[in-house]
Amino acid sequence: MTRRRHMRPPAPSAPSAPSAPPAPSAPSAPPAPSASLTSVATTPVHRRVALAVAIALTLAAGVTLPVAHLAGPASPAFLPTWAILAVAADALTAYLFFGQFLCTRQPALAALAGTYLYSSLIIVPYLLTFPHVFAAGGLLHAGAQTAIWLWVCWHAGFPLGVLTYLWVDRRYGAVRLSAREARRLTALLCVLIPGAILVLTCVAIVGQGWLPVLIQGGRYTALFSLASGVGLATWGLSAVAGVGLLLRTRGRTMAPLWLSLATLASLLDVVLTISAGSRYSIGWYMARVNSLLEAGIVLCALLYEITYLYVRLVEQEHVAQSMNHKLRDANEALDKLAREDVLTGVPNRRTILELAATELTRDRRYGGVFTILVIDIDNFKMFNDRYGHVEGDRVLRAVAGAMSRSIRASDQLGRYGGEEFLIMLTRTTTAGALTAAAHLRDAVRQERLDIAGRHVPLTVSIGVAAVRPADRVVEDVVRRADAALYEAKRAGKDRVAQAQATGDESSGVSLSHGEVAPQAPIRPRRYRRLKGAARLRPESA
Repeated sequence: MTRRRHMRPPAPSAPSAPSAPPAPSAPSAPPAPSASLTSVATTPVHRRVALAVAIALTLAAGVTLPVAHLAGPASPAFLPTWAILAVAADALTAYLFFGQFLCTRQPALAALAGTYLYSSLIIVPYLLTFPHVFAAGGLLHAGAQTAIWLWVCWHAGFPLGVLTYLWVDRRYGAVRLSAREARRLTALLCVLIPGAILVLTCVAIVGQGWLPVLIQGGRYTALFSLASGVGLATWGLSAVAGVGLLLRTRGRTMAPLWLSLATLASLLDVVLTISAGSRYSIGWYMARVNSLLEAGIVLCALLYEITYLYVRLVEQEHVAQSMNHKLRDANEALDKLAREDVLTGVPNRRTILELAATELTRDRRYGGVFTILVIDIDNFKMFNDRYGHVEGDRVLRAVAGAMSRSIRASDQLGRYGGEEFLIMLTRTTTAGALTAAAHLRDAVRQERLDIAGRHVPLTVSIGVAAVRPADRVVEDVVRRADAALYEAKRAGKDRVAQAQATGDESSGVSLSHGEVAPQAPIRPRRYRRLKGAARLRPESA
């Protein structure tokens, strides 16, 4: 016997001051989708292609360096063609990055979009002020140093934009702006960047007297001298941007991988320009080619990814359409299972009663007559006990098939339950229904069913009931047809019995060959409760 412990109740603690309810937090903007070129992971194939392109660019520059100083054909028409291609490529890249930024709202994408917008716009004043393209000394009252200083601003601004992208990605990589903030930032960049280029152009034009001289006699000697340091600083910015990209991302995502190649092309542009020493030399032309590659590499990557995503979208749509077709077929199959009797293929009890209820409503609204037949297979229980349920299923299918072939297209046959069927005869009077019932009885008689080499005769008993004006629900008609069926069974089976069109309790029994049984009251079918069963069974079948 265990000893009960008496525990001392704890001392009541002093009531604490009610704590203030927590302040409701400000509703946060819904998270934006994060899938973009900056977050899509690269594959080994992407990295191998990028390495092959980098090797090809380096080899091409290495082959060009020994002959870079040799003079090439002076073709002023080359520069406008090159500028159009470069501006178009950079502008399209900026547009695509702005589109991704507005979708994902990642600040780093805004930095990339601004970088390529700057690169596309700075080429315009560079081309306009270039000597001997539109005018001998260039347009916009340009001086001898204007174009070269705009070139410096261009090739220094691109790596600075890349470094800005790296800084923004590191500090604000997890930040997602709201849609309103993203639109405001886009509008701000589209205003500030053209304004900055306008200021740089004005400085390059106006500051001829105090800016360092970078080109003399058409040669770039002063550009890369230690005294000015401008060329070396430009080259150094490109090198730092390229190394920073590799160290920061290691080519794990798409945008930094291809941006590394663009930075390499920009670096080689500067190197080849140094080696060329003058305009229209072989190195100068190759430097312009690298400028186009700087503009086009990321654009090609973006277009490739967009095409790839489009292909994936089309494939997913095909898969979705296939799944929709399968779902529709499955729904149709389920609807068929819900509305049809699986064994006989005719409508089930719920469906046939719904159709009869619809017909009754139509009869009430527009006028007309229709009749209901309740059919029961004679001696079906004895047949099941003797031959088994598998052969009993054959009997059900045979009877259903014989009756389906014997009714009109406008009539409806359904399995009412067990061995009972229900037929709805539309626009049919009682006389016509009796004729149809006799025809159905004969059709079942003629159905040949052989079991174990023996012919098994099939007969049915049929109760006929026409709609009365007092009928409110279809079950009223079915109840009278069921009572008439009981009388046909009592009269010896293989009979057709008709519920009286008027009156409540009596009906005549019409035999199939035309004889009419004596008038006898139709009594409702008596039911007894079976032991251990929750449903009622008729006393006689």
